Amino acid sequence: MYFWGNVFDYFRERRLAGMFFAILMGLGGLLVVGVLICRLLGDNVVYLLPPGLFSFLFWAGRAILRARARWQARYESSPLSDDDLKKARTRLRARR
Repeated sequence: MYFWGNVFDYFRERRLAGMFFAILMGLGGLLVVGVLICRLLGDNVVYLLPPGLFSFLFWAGRAILRARARWQARYESSPLSDDDLKKARTRLRARR
């Protein structure tokens, strides 16, 4: 119990305790769904693994590329409109 208490305290200090438990419950749900699929399909699961793995890797790769693009573009500023440029110039001239 000490391990889970320590993990919970770590996430609670960062106000992410709810997200931590939601992810934990989601992983448990995925485990249950995986077991049910294996029970229902039996030996045919082997034929579903390569397409499922490929689609997951494709999705994960696209998500990582999108996150990197967002991360790199976070400090880019958009060009000012003509009205904003006029206001900035008048403020600079007024300070002289």
